[in-house]
Amino acid sequence: MEESKTDYQSEDEQKEHKDSKETKYDDNVPLATAVSEWTCDDVYMFVKNINNANSDSLKWWSAYAEDLRNDQVDGMTLMEYCDPKALREDYPRMKKGHARMLQSAINKLKIYNGSTSCSSSTTSAGA
Repeated sequence: MEESKTDYQSEDEQKEHKDSKETKYDDNVPLATAVSEWTCDDVYMFVKNINNANSDSLKWWSAYAEDLRNDQVDGMTLMEYCDPKALREDYPRMKKGHARMLQSAINKLKIYNGSTSCSSSTTSAGA
């Protein structure tokens, strides 16, 4: 959706506004910051908002996000997960389907950040 230039005082302000909108994940986590630099709170917001369209599962995602934050999982640690089994190993109460959804979201982050593979020696990012 293209916004009109007349809504802004200058072209620089328009570009800044457009850039700020494009560098957010669900308006909560800055994608302009490399995922490896995310704090535990950034990871919390990312996980909590993975399935925000489905209010029935919001309680689960909030709980998973809280578990990750309690274990101090930051962006660098999050990116170490390569397999939903590893997520379930570290977080046994995570449902299989949710682990797959979270892994899919992590994989998308890896692609966005230019990293598509995991080290072969790392199967779990245990906290």
